[in-house]
Amino acid sequence: MSGRVLGLLLLLAGSVWGQGFEGRYRVVGGDPLRGRFTGELELRWRGGDYALTRVVEYASWRPTGKPVSLVWTGRAVERGAVLEVSLELQRMGWAGSGPGYAPRSAADAAPMPITATFSTGAGGADMTGTYHGQGAPFTEPTDAWVYQGPLAPAPLWVPDRQVLPSHSAPSLWTRLGLFVLFRSYHRAGHVRPYVGRAEFDAAVHYFTYDRTDFALHRQRPDLLRLENTLVDWLNLAEAQVKADAFGKPLIVKAAQADAEVRSAFWDPAGSLCRRRNGAPAPDIDGGLWTGAYVYAQALRHQVTGDPAALQAVREGVAGLLRHMTISGTPTEFARTLTSVPQSGSRWAAGSGAHAGVWWMRDGNNDMYKGLVYGGLAAMRLPAGDPLRAHYGQALWALTQQHAIMGERRVANRLMGAGISAALTGERAARRRYRKDARNPFLHLFNLAAGGGFHYQGIADWSGMNLNVTGLLAQTLLAEHHGRSMALSLNRRALRRSSRMLRRTRRTLHLLAAAGKGGRAGIDPSEAIWALRELPFPRPALLEDRALRADYCLAPYPNLPWKNDWETNLGRAHGYVSAPWFARNLRNYVWKEDPFPKLVGSGRAGEDYASVDLLFAYWAGRAWGLISPND
Repeated sequence: MSGRVLGLLLLLAGSVWGQGFEGRYRVVGGDPLRGRFTGELELRWRGGDYALTRVVEYASWRPTGKPVSLVWTGRAVERGAVLEVSLELQRMGWAGSGPGYAPRSAADAAPMPITATFSTGAGGADMTGTYHGQGAPFTEPTDAWVYQGPLAPAPLWVPDRQVLPSHSAPSLWTRLGLFVLFRSYHRAGHVRPYVGRAEFDAAVHYFTYDRTDFALHRQRPDLLRLENTLVDWLNLAEAQVKADAFGKPLIVKAAQADAEVRSAFWDPAGSLCRRRNGAPAPDIDGGLWTGAYVYAQALRHQVTGDPAALQAVREGVAGLLRHMTISGTPTEFARTLTSVPQSGSRWAAGSGAHAGVWWMRDGNNDMYKGLVYGGLAAMRLPAGDPLRAHYGQALWALTQQHAIMGERRVANRLMGAGISAALTGERAARRRYRKDARNPFLHLFNLAAGGGFHYQGIADWSGMNLNVTGLLAQTLLAEHHGRSMALSLNRRALRRSSRMLRRTRRTLHLLAAAGKGGRAGIDPSEAIWALRELPFPRPALLEDRALRADYCLAPYPNLPWKNDWETNLGRAHGYVSAPWFARNLRNYVWKEDPFPKLVGSGRAGEDYASVDLLFAYWAGRAWGLISPND
C-alpha cells in the first residue's frame, strides 16, 4: 500500500476517531523569495488539537554562504476534512542593532501570527496549504505534506531549555520591606510602566539554561537555525552567534581566541586593549584583564608546553611590571597602558625607558588583582629569568607603600607579600606573608563572605569576580608556601562560595571550587556549559531586549548602593538572564551584570578580546576539569 493511500485512509478514519491526521510527514515546499525547501513535520494529537512541529531547510538559499534551517511549532485544529494551522513567529530575538543591519523598533515588539489551511493535496501530496502572515519579512511559503507513517518514539524536535529561579521567592515581609526600600525606584518614570506586572511583583530572578540544538551544531557547525523566528538579516546574525558558540569545540575557540589577542588586542606598551571602529584603543580596566590573560597563558603553557604561551607570559609579565614602575613611585601604579597618544588629566606620558607609552592614573584595588595574576604567572617562569626578581621587587615595594595595602586590606597585603617572597626570597616579605596567613579575621571573612554575595537578585557582580580572584590567589599561595591551615580554610571558602552562588551560574567560582577546592565530587559541568555557550568571535550585535513585549524590569535596581537609581537608567535591568550566546559580550563576561538592561547593552563599533574564555578554559584544562576533546 502506498504512503499516499495509507495517509488518505488515516485521514478518513480521522473523521470518525478525531485524530486521523496524527503522524509523520515529509515536507516539500517553496518560498516566493527564497526558493525550494524540504524537511519533516509531525502532528501529535493532544486531546482537542494537534501539536505541530515543522523542521525545514532551504535547498539552495545561502544568504551568508551558510545553510538555513527553520523550526516552527504551533497547533492544528481539525475542521472536517481540513486542518487549520496557527503559530507565532518572533520578529526579533535579543539584538536591537548591529553593523550593517536596520535597527529594531517598537514595531518589532510583538510576534507575528501565522495561519494556514491545509486540505487534501494533489500530485502525490496528502495535504497542501499556504501560510499567511502580516507582510514583510514573511514571504508566505507553501507546503506539501506527504504522510510517512505513525509517530516515532522520540519527538521530531524539542527545545532543551529551562528557566530556573536563582533564589527562593521572597517572604511577604521580605518583599514588603524591599519594595518600601526601593519605592522611589518604582516611582521613576522609566520604571512605572512595569510596576504591577505579575513578573515585577513576584520579585524572583531567573537564569536560562539552554542546550537546544547543541548536538546538531556540533555535527553541522555551519548551519544557521531559526527557531520560531521570522527570517531577516538580524535574526540570521543571531543564529550565526549561536552557531559560533555551539558549533566549535572548546579547544578550537581557545586557539582562535589566543591568536586573536596577539593579532588585534595586544598593545606593545604592555597592556590589553580594545578596538573602537577597527582601531586600537585603551581599555580603562586594562591592568586587570592583562593580568587575567597572562595567567591564562601560564596555565596554557602548563598544559601544552607551547613555547608561544611562555613567550606570551614573559611579554605580559613585563607589561604588568611596567604598570607598577612607570609612575616612578611605589605609591602609584598605572590603571592601564597604551601606545596610542592620550590627553586629559587622568593620563600621563612615560619618559626614559617608557617613552612612547601613556599611562592612566588611579591604579586601584580592582587593577591590583591584575598585578596579582601577573605575579602568579611570573612564579611559573624559569628560575633564572630576571623578570621574576624584578617583578617581585616592584610588587614588594608596592605592598609596603601603596594605600590599598592598609590595615583594612589584609588580603591584598598577603597576596603581595606571598608573591614577592616566592619570586625573590625576600625574608621580610616571607615574614609578612606568614603573619597575614595566620590572621583569623581574614579567614573568618573568607568563610563568611568570600566569593561575594547574592540576595534576592541583588549582587555586586563585578565584586564577585574580584572576590574569587582573591580566594584563588590565596589558595595557590598557601599551596606554594606550605601553609596547611590557610590552605584548608581557603579551600573551604572556595567550596562555600560556589555552593552559595551556584544558582547564579558563577563559572569561575565553580571551576575554582572543583579544581582547587581540595575535595572530589564537585561537578564542574555547569561551568563547562557556560564555556560552550560563549561564542567566538564575539558578536558585534548590540543587545536590546527591552523592545520585546515579554520584557519586564526586575523590582530592584542593579548596584543599589550607588544610590542613583532614580536618574541612571543603566541601573534598571530585567529579571531573566539569557544564555551567553544571546547577549552582548563586553570585556570579561564573568564580572558582568547577567540581567538585560532597559537601555540595551554595548557600544557600536567596540570590540573586546575573549580573555574570559581563555582564562576559564585553560584553568579548567590545567585543573583536570575539561577534556581536550570537548
